[in-house]
Amino acid sequence: MKPWRTRLAESFERLPLVVPLARRMRLNRIHAAALRTASSGDPVMPSAPPVFVVGCGRSGTTILGNLIGIHPAVTYLNEPYHLWAAVAPELDVTNLHARVPPRLCWRDPATDDERRRFLRVFGPLGRHGRLVEKTPHNIYRVDWIRSILPDARFVNIRRSGVEVVRSIDRIASTSTYRMLRTDYNQWWGSHGSKWTALARECPESGHDFCDVDRLRTSRDRGAYEWLTSLREADRLADACGDLWLDVDHRDLCRSPRTVLSRICEHSGLAPDPDWLDRCEREVVERESPPKTVVLDDAIRDRFNDMQERLGFGGRGVTAGAGA
Repeated sequence: MKPWRTRLAESFERLPLVVPLARRMRLNRIHAAALRTASSGDPVMPSAPPVFVVGCGRSGTTILGNLIGIHPAVTYLNEPYHLWAAVAPELDVTNLHARVPPRLCWRDPATDDERRRFLRVFGPLGRHGRLVEKTPHNIYRVDWIRSILPDARFVNIRRSGVEVVRSIDRIASTSTYRMLRTDYNQWWGSHGSKWTALARECPESGHDFCDVDRLRTSRDRGAYEWLTSLREADRLADACGDLWLDVDHRDLCRSPRTVLSRICEHSGLAPDPDWLDRCEREVVERESPPKTVVLDDAIRDRFNDMQERLGFGGRGVTAGAGA
């Protein structure tokens, strides 16, 4: 039998309020620490150009980031929202930490203050290993990042829109991220802050290919996020040249060693054989057979055009056609 103290602790951890309360306290603590770091001290340049893993969320950014993150020469950051919020509160797209109207598309150069705060927060983390950061919606602020780190590398991962949209819809509908905030949706943020920013800013940034007011479901809005992410990637691939690398989720699943070797060459990392062997064992995800997803006709044709262009199976369909 377990000691009584252990049994008491385990019973306490099962109480309904413990997990969200602990999460809320942890988020407050790490954000406060990041704010202190951002506010004082000398800006620090990373010792080597950082690597940013970007793309539409649910496209495989997490598995790709985690694989790169176990490289022995890498310092890995997985969606450090508290650090971005410390650089500028408007960078906190989902309002996980800040409570200000966020900005999603950052195409203007960073201000002097933003640059200093960024280098105080992120710079020291890249002094003892290649800094690799994964936040999917950084794809909307690559221009801003490059104004601070002109030699930064970017790895963009693409996946079938049907898989991505179905996954977004599932997460947005269940929203299991509990932290004592009824206003917070795990995908769209506080009071839909992420969608509000997408719908307001992306049409102004050249993604005015549909009437966003007609996009009411998480499926339709997820399809818009997927499409705008890919259109941004097309623009950025031209602007960044050799600093940009597109990878396909299917290729990562089928041949992780080949894809990760390409990323090493792109990023200036040594393709450590033991690391590549471990990565091959870690990749257990496989692309599922093509499916369909119900989409409004305001976006369906554009969605299907992109699916066809990139060679992805599955299509957007009208309601009643199956999903």
